[in-house]
Amino acid sequence: MKRKIALAIGTSLLCIAILTGCNSSVAAEDAFSAANSGDTENAQKLYTNIIDNSSEQKEQLNKLLSAEFEQLLDNYNHEELTDDQAKEEFKKYSEAFEGIESVETARENLKELIDSKKIFQICKRVRSRRKLWTRIR
Repeated sequence: MKRKIALAIGTSLLCIAILTGCNSSVAAEDAFSAANSGDTENAQKLYTNIIDNSSEQKEQLNKLLSAEFEQLLDNYNHEELTDDQAKEEFKKYSEAFEGIESVETARENLKELIDSKKIFQICKRVRSRRKLWTRIR
């Protein structure tokens, strides 16, 4: 009788643990999807109520965000996105998940990339002006 009770309780606890584990990754994915679609309020609620209390869920969300940010930075670098479009894309994630490591890192990377592109454009203009002056002389 004690074995049956222990088995029933053990099985129940195992099922709860499995379902909780599945729920954690679903919460991170749901929060990411909500932020991606512009539903900042829902993403913030999921983050605050579920994800913020679990390092496993934060890690899952960071992985999702890191992959997304890498793609966005790559698109910006290949001029598939303008400065404003890239900033807007990052804004929706930073509003929903402010303070998360991957968001802060991506924000810094985007700023450096934008600054770098601006400096490169200035150098191209200066170089073309020098060529023009050389031809005129």
